[in-house]
Amino acid sequence: MDARLKAVLVLVFALVLCVGLYLGLYAYSASKVEVRDIRVGSLGNITLGGFELLGDVELYNGGVIPVSVERIDYTLTLEEDGTELARGVIYGGDIPAKGSVDYAFSTHVSWMPSAQLAASLLSGEGTYARLQGTARLKRVWFIDVSVPFEYRIDLGAYLKQFVEEQVSSAADKLLDYAGAKLIDAIKDII
Repeated sequence: MDARLKAVLVLVFALVLCVGLYLGLYAYSASKVEVRDIRVGSLGNITLGGFELLGDVELYNGGVIPVSVERIDYTLTLEEDGTELARGVIYGGDIPAKGSVDYAFSTHVSWMPSAQLAASLLSGEGTYARLQGTARLKRVWFIDVSVPFEYRIDLGAYLKQFVEEQVSSAADKLLDYAGAKLIDAIKDII
């Protein structure tokens, strides 16, 4: 056998071995990806027509090499009757080996609350929604991994927090305005 042919065969064998090793490590690392935490940071821009929901999804890679997240698809549904409130996509990136990455989301939730739902929100009863989704890793040849998740959110608690902040802000503005008027009145007397 020719020396060049042997060198080419050794090179091809080494290349196949490296690709196989990488695919094996990637498959192992992809199988170790998990959703560690889902955090809803706040609700904002609340109107009768909807609100903004802000939060993040933390993905952890327990594997030995970095993996890439293609996207995270999610749906927010009202637990009471299954009404879909929002749907969205978070575009991913790389998760280092033995590391985690937070993927932030912001979605507009369009809704027109029913009288019953509005009453439960105002009464302080729990108004729950489900954030369900799937983190899809980038496909490498035959390796296709999806990591499902589900999180229960008490919208009533966030709406209550938002209303309290708005009332406090309005009260501060009213006090500032009233104080300024009182000072002006005192100046006029003096």
